[in-house]
Amino acid sequence: MNKQLLTLIMLSILFMLSCESDYNESEILKAKIQINFHDTGFNSSVLLIYNGELTNTVEDSLAVDENHMVEFEIELMQSPDLYILQFSPTESIRLVLSDEETVVIDISELPIVHNYSISGSKDSKLVLKYGKLISQRMSYHDSVYAQYRKYKGHRSHPNIAVITDSLLKKNYYKTYEDLKIMVLENNNSLASLLGIYGKFGKAAILDFDYDYSTFKTLSDSLIKAYPHNSHAISLKIRVNQYSKDLKLAEIRYISLSKGNLFPSITLNTLSNGRVSINESTASRKLVYLWKPNTKGFYDFNKVLLEVNEKYSNDSLEIIAIAFIKDKLEWRNYCRMEKMNWVNMIADANTEDIINPKEEYSLIYLLDKDNNILDRINNIDSLKL
Repeated sequence: MNKQLLTLIMLSILFMLSCESDYNESEILKAKIQINFHDTGFNSSVLLIYNGELTNTVEDSLAVDENHMVEFEIELMQSPDLYILQFSPTESIRLVLSDEETVVIDISELPIVHNYSISGSKDSKLVLKYGKLISQRMSYHDSVYAQYRKYKGHRSHPNIAVITDSLLKKNYYKTYEDLKIMVLENNNSLASLLGIYGKFGKAAILDFDYDYSTFKTLSDSLIKAYPHNSHAISLKIRVNQYSKDLKLAEIRYISLSKGNLFPSITLNTLSNGRVSINESTASRKLVYLWKPNTKGFYDFNKVLLEVNEKYSNDSLEIIAIAFIKDKLEWRNYCRMEKMNWVNMIADANTEDIINPKEEYSLIYLLDKDNNILDRINNIDSLKL
């Protein structure tokens, strides 16, 4: 090998190493957070917490300097990613950080979570908008309830109670609709991932089962925008699993339609015995699936009480299956609602077997051999 060729090879290797070094440097993702405190008197440390899919991890902790400022320089694992700034056990700010962003947070007074502004990150500003939406609705909720409490014991209390209940329901539904609209309008932002899990007090505003289409729309958009992002992947896995469960539930639901055989199940009764639905000798059976305080429960029960009184003989039997975990609560409901028929309580897998779509209230009309004659899920059909 001549000297000139060897020199060329060495130069090529050095060039490749240089390119690899440049590539590795370009893969280092960095972001900066600057927090400015304006005469707040805050003098504690601020925690920087990584918001993981399963657990949160404390990344750094810094005290306020002499300029009333805290500045974090962060190496991101991915872009964008989720972080939390924690000022106290009850006060924190959530952020979406992207590569080469400098996020500036100005805090004007305490409490911090209600008195800060943000710049430098479009996604983090959107997180703040989500927070303000929910906070404003919660404040209105609290103010309405505070007014209601003033009328306790007053002669107009019953009327005030009705008005208050109406206002609170409207406020909650308005919160739900506004949050849902905001998520769908910003379905390519990782900030909306925090939005879908927003809470009204302790209750989640958007329910995964009820609002599956919203979660799926967001998931499809995020995985398209950020195919390698762990948060987008985590949501996509959940959505895909739910989609499979829906398909399986549909297959099970079809198997429980008219003309098919109702599953032979054995459950606990009020007398602590184990009884099978097959043991009933009635020529007609109404298998009533219920949960306390669900839509239709009281209306359905009222009709069934009339049915039981009118047809309570060997030709018809009502078998009520409660989907409730607390056995004492179950017994109390059966007693208070005068459910004087065969009462059973569901086991862990009962819902998958006989109520795959989680409909309440729901009734199966069976013949003596447990063939399904009808499936009733509304009060008009039940009355008919």
